[in-house]
Amino acid sequence: MDIGHAALVVIDMQNGFVNRHSRHAVAAVTDLVTRWSASGLPVVFTRYFNHPGSPYEQFFGWHRLQGPPETDIVAELTDHAADAYRVLDKPGYTFLTAEAAALVRAAGWTDLVFCGVATESCVLKSAADAFEQGYTPWIITDACASDAGPAVHDAGLLVARRLVGEGQLITADLVTRHLDAHDRATVPDRNDPSRRTDTDTDLIVIGGGPAGCAAARMAASVGMRSVLVEQDTLCHTLRRIRVLANVLGGHTSGPDLADALTTDLRNTDLCRIELGCRVTEIRAGDDHVTVTLDTGSPLTAPYAILATGVGPLQPREAPWITAPPDLAPPPLWQVEPGETEGRTLLVLGGDRPVGTFLRAHPTTATRLLVAYPQDDDYKVEEIQQDPRVTLLPVDHLTLHPRGAAHTAETVGRDGTRKTLTADAVFLSIGSAPTTPPGDLVRDTAGYCPPSHQHPRVLIAGDLRSARYQRIMTAMGSGGEAALHAYYAAREMLGTD
Repeated sequence: MDIGHAALVVIDMQNGFVNRHSRHAVAAVTDLVTRWSASGLPVVFTRYFNHPGSPYEQFFGWHRLQGPPETDIVAELTDHAADAYRVLDKPGYTFLTAEAAALVRAAGWTDLVFCGVATESCVLKSAADAFEQGYTPWIITDACASDAGPAVHDAGLLVARRLVGEGQLITADLVTRHLDAHDRATVPDRNDPSRRTDTDTDLIVIGGGPAGCAAARMAASVGMRSVLVEQDTLCHTLRRIRVLANVLGGHTSGPDLADALTTDLRNTDLCRIELGCRVTEIRAGDDHVTVTLDTGSPLTAPYAILATGVGPLQPREAPWITAPPDLAPPPLWQVEPGETEGRTLLVLGGDRPVGTFLRAHPTTATRLLVAYPQDDDYKVEEIQQDPRVTLLPVDHLTLHPRGAAHTAETVGRDGTRKTLTADAVFLSIGSAPTTPPGDLVRDTAGYCPPSHQHPRVLIAGDLRSARYQRIMTAMGSGGEAALHAYYAAREMLGTD
């Protein structure tokens, strides 16, 4: 077993599958998870859900496991599941759903170690699928059970030997011996220089917005050294938000909050700030992360927090806009009051910053021509009563920038064509994640779901999801990511 690249997969230890036949496995699985976690290795839990209309209803007439409490993890393992690398829900037998397969690839696991219930169905199918997909499966025979009884459990193991090989069926005692050997090889003696792993710092924070600043500040509060890398100035985006209504501490404008965060961070002795540097690559290994800067210099640390946030989408990225490929208008939220007075602005898209702009400049005599696609219909409701706004629902818009003036040809929802003229063009078509190349797992929209990443790469701030793009959630996630790195490092050193 390649224990350093292995994950323990706990299959369906749910109330609905634990009965008088399978109850004995709870203690065995709990002991195994506790020992595995103590070695700092990843544990994944699965939960099965029998959705209405499933094959199990159609072919077996089986209607159980459709909701709590049957679908809940058993009480003895609830805390372990909360601390797990991932809890995956599945609609069928196998662990290796599309989501799980992506997780395994991203984490670089080669060995999948299975325990849980039921031996003859979900454990067996998961091991067989791992075998066929090029992974090394292991079934821990005395940490599995069948809710149908010991005879069915034994039948499952008999078939498993035929499908994945006799040698892949092992006992928990053998796993413990592997873990003991792993611990001896990987836990350094801090008094032995020959076994010490040296890195540049304890934590690398990439991004100097609210999430990155909170991460560095939290790291310092628990004694961790950090290097914060930012290609611009600290909180540069925050400084352009004129009105704040959703943060604590009495800060009512972005510049005020940005100044406070910057002052706090510059007074944090354990944080080294590297401004004007861009990260060109991030690579995660077994025991450290390497971040390469645009200067060519590498930085290493046991963990890295990525908090680079999002940037505005450009017209070329919107299917409803035709524009010159090199055209990159600024986002509306960057507008200074003096730039807009008495002018007509063509705003591409009806995203939330339009409302933010209007609230920040309630007396500005600015006319906004807001052209937006059908997907933005619900977003423009908050601005439709403002007399400075002309709403233009369109199917398509073709932009023709011409010197000081800008014209656009629009095709309305009813097919009507119009020509618009404006003094300037600004963007409000949404945002897209900004991430460096390297060992990151991105979803279809380019975001980096935290639970999908390498365990040494932590995600904070707006980069997590389009749903959580708020200053308060960004700061909270930054602090939480720093604590995650702190606790993970302590566990690997074998301390309390």
